[in-house]
Amino acid sequence: MGTRLVKFAVAAAVAIVLIVAAAPGFFGIVRETPFAQLVSFRLATALAAVGVAVVLVVIAVLVRPIRRLALAVGALGLAFALVLAGLQVFRGYDSTPPRAHRLADLRVLSWNVLDTVPVETIAAVAAENAVDALALVEVSPESAQGVADALGAAGLPMTVHYAAGDEGIAGTALLLAASLGTYAVDAETVPTGTYASLVARPDTPDRPVIAAVHAVPPIPGVMDDWSSDLSRLAALCSTEDDVVVLGDLNSTVDHWSGIPGTAALGACSDSGTLANAAAVGTWPTSLPAVLGAPIDHVLFSGRWDVSGYTVLEDHDDAGSDHRPVLAQLSVRGMVKDAS
Repeated sequence: MGTRLVKFAVAAAVAIVLIVAAAPGFFGIVRETPFAQLVSFRLATALAAVGVAVVLVVIAVLVRPIRRLALAVGALGLAFALVLAGLQVFRGYDSTPPRAHRLADLRVLSWNVLDTVPVETIAAVAAENAVDALALVEVSPESAQGVADALGAAGLPMTVHYAAGDEGIAGTALLLAASLGTYAVDAETVPTGTYASLVARPDTPDRPVIAAVHAVPPIPGVMDDWSSDLSRLAALCSTEDDVVVLGDLNSTVDHWSGIPGTAALGACSDSGTLANAAAVGTWPTSLPAVLGAPIDHVLFSGRWDVSGYTVLEDHDDAGSDHRPVLAQLSVRGMVKDAS
């Protein structure tokens, strides 16, 4: 009888742990270690759970005294994997190339280039996609200017706005097409606390505020800084009536659970979520996109909606460990007509 109780207690404990791990946002611990890290790689975690379940089945066959316990825990592992996989399918793996560019559309691209992607490659990707705004994270000022020069030579003149990096991490650049008009960096608004980020404001109210951002990663020792960065970005989204935020947020949409706001992050909607593509991994490029962490984002508030969103997977050998994210924003109410 005592042995049965012990086995039941073990199975119950495993069930509780798996329930919490599957839905840490519900329990308010999604930004705590180790749940923050597990959420980033949900499908990979599901595959690992399947592997453990298979091992437990083998143990059940070979070790008779713990057969029922091993099978029970293995079944729990399979159920856990199915839940995680289902959540990822719900987040979506779609890819919607931008429609033909219209005058009121805003086409943006965000790429953490790890200060290693050649200038020519960055410029070619930006030119091929005819972007209006280009956020480059972990980039040197020389490379950012080189990209602008290359785009200018290709007939796509851009203005470079730059925030210098520190902590051994290169800075962040925001390149804006001349067609967007005049923008200036708001030195008083700093949306992240450690890595370089910037906010550019237009000289007229008919264009959006545009921010290029880089949050710290959720690793031990800087978890509080990471959580603070997300709260600061949510505050930026809630403060501005019309803002576009793009960059490496080092977080998935699940990490934003519990942060005050009216949309995905603050008052900002997430382009990937609305395009049913919030599960497509942008990091690292060493893993297939289906298994990676979707931590690079294009957010927006105000009048915008999504008329195209895709994670570009054909530049995995360019030198960065991040994939570029391309999104097209259109004035709300004008998205359905994709002609």
